[in-house]
Amino acid sequence: MSIMDDAWLILKERKEQGYYREATIPDDKRKPVTKIPRFFGSREHRYQQHPFANRFATLALSQALADMGEDIVPETPIRGGGVEQRQMDEVFGRRGRSDYGGMHNEMDVQRIRQLPLMQMLGLADLKGQNIGMQDNRVKVFDPAFRTFRGHKIGQYGKPLDFQEGTVMSNIKENFNNVPADELAELAQQVKEYRPQFDVWEDRGNAREWKEGMGDYTTTRDTLAYLNSLNQDPQQTKLFQHEGFGENTQQYNNMLEQLGRGQ
Repeated sequence: MSIMDDAWLILKERKEQGYYREATIPDDKRKPVTKIPRFFGSREHRYQQHPFANRFATLALSQALADMGEDIVPETPIRGGGVEQRQMDEVFGRRGRSDYGGMHNEMDVQRIRQLPLMQMLGLADLKGQNIGMQDNRVKVFDPAFRTFRGHKIGQYGKPLDFQEGTVMSNIKENFNNVPADELAELAQQVKEYRPQFDVWEDRGNAREWKEGMGDYTTTRDTLAYLNSLNQDPQQTKLFQHEGFGENTQQYNNMLEQLGRGQ
């Protein structure tokens, strides 16, 4: 590629809008995609429905899974409430939601979806527009994790509710199928992700920051607890501690749902 070609690519980019954010995509694939919160309303009364460009829990999970070698492309928080993401070599979905560029790619998507860890996390939103090729592999670059729904997680129910003794179905049905070493690594990676959010702390929207961090800590603590059941199967007395409710039977019922009842 010549110097003139490089200069031309620098000037070329396109913008695409999703439900709550706007992406700037350089034609130069060596440059990252930038995603920022989308503005709504009139010019005089503009507002951002989601002041941060992604759900906190989703960012931490995506980076952790990518670091574990899973076919998820992570995004990185940047100043101003936005994120950056390495570009895909090819993106599918040009002919609709079910366009994966061929049957072989579709089979790869199903393979990723059906991994026990992904089943427990509730990997979703696998439409063609969120799937592509990177380094000769099919990758998910804009995932959702239904078990940890992100923004205002409490609105959708807690993954584990120690007060009520309930377990979300994705966890209940798949927890014991996830290899213990995978869950341990995921829990540790998500825990270590916390400093990445510091770049957003001065964004200026304290309420949204608090809600986003609440989603992250719920995800971190849920994974830590599930991992602790693997590491110490005799943990049956946690109901006695603050945060785990006061009803012994409810807590034991929750353990039974996780296949750890005595």
